[in-house]
Amino acid sequence: MTLDCRGLDQFVLEDISRDIDTGNSIIDRLQDSQTDKLAKRAKSIICLCLSDDILSSVIDLPTARAVFLELCAQYERNGRGSRIQAWHLFWSLKKGPEAISSYVAKVVTASKDLKACGRELSSQDIIDKL
Repeated sequence: MTLDCRGLDQFVLEDISRDIDTGNSIIDRLQDSQTDKLAKRAKSIICLCLSDDILSSVIDLPTARAVFLELCAQYERNGRGSRIQAWHLFWSLKKGPEAISSYVAKVVTASKDLKACGRELSSQDIIDKL
């Protein structure tokens, strides 16, 4: 959203190359300089939105597009793993010596975690688990 409002979304959505030659070296250098500034600004805005642990994995990437693609890859990889882990956690819950209200809270929390990962359970599944 911020990149779009500032006209910087092009640096994330497509590879911006500096192969365009106008024939005038001064104009080419000014355009290259302006493009570099905008590309760095786009990367900076993305990096400002990241937590420190995620930032450390993408800070050395050269372009805003490379940062964006790496974030997408990490999200997809983590999303699938998180979904499998949440699914396993939900179905492996067992009521121990704790109160029934505590167990119900754990089941509800596990079902919300699954929903957050993109796997919504039916109310019948939750009732079966209880």
